[in-house]
Amino acid sequence: MVTPPGLGWLPGVEELLLSTAPAAPAAPARPRPTIRGIRESLPGHRLAAFDAELADTEADALPVLLHRWAALAADGSGK
Repeated sequence: MVTPPGLGWLPGVEELLLSTAPAAPAAPARPRPTIRGIRESLPGHRLAAFDAELADTEADALPVLLHRWAALAADGSGK
């Protein structure tokens, strides 16, 4: 590390220049949907299908199911 001209007299300047401020947590690109939010976005005739599929889905497969239904609800395909 080369100390910038004129700052060589300042003790600890190299350590200061090498340190970085902590990064702020990144904001999510969009809010994560909730099951309630997905249900509220679906038309009435799709709720029964969503509820039935949700009830019969194994826990480890829930992320895929919820992602698919959230996409359908968001883009209007579920209507």
